[in-house]
Amino acid sequence: MNQSIIWIGAALVLGLAILKMRRRKPKSRIARIREGIEGVLDEAEDRRTDLRKRAAKMRGEAKKRLQEEAQALESREKELRTRLDELKIEATKLFEREKSKAS
Repeated sequence: MNQSIIWIGAALVLGLAILKMRRRKPKSRIARIREGIEGVLDEAEDRRTDLRKRAAKMRGEAKKRLQEEAQALESREKELRTRLDELKIEATKLFEREKSKAS
């Protein structure tokens, strides 16, 4: 009894699957091509969006990196200018000392 119910259920499921497959209209070649093109265009749009986001992120990172580098260069420039001023003062003192020795 139980086994016959299983076989009847399986036959019904199989019959429904066959009917469903027959009901579908076969797509024309143009419809398949159109779907393919639409799929490709959707993928291209998604890819373009991803690339734009990535480019914006890279621009932001590059800008930040350049600002950090500019700050580092400015601080290095300050250090070098300070050192240059110290060397000028020291050179002036040495020059005056040599001048006074020569006199």
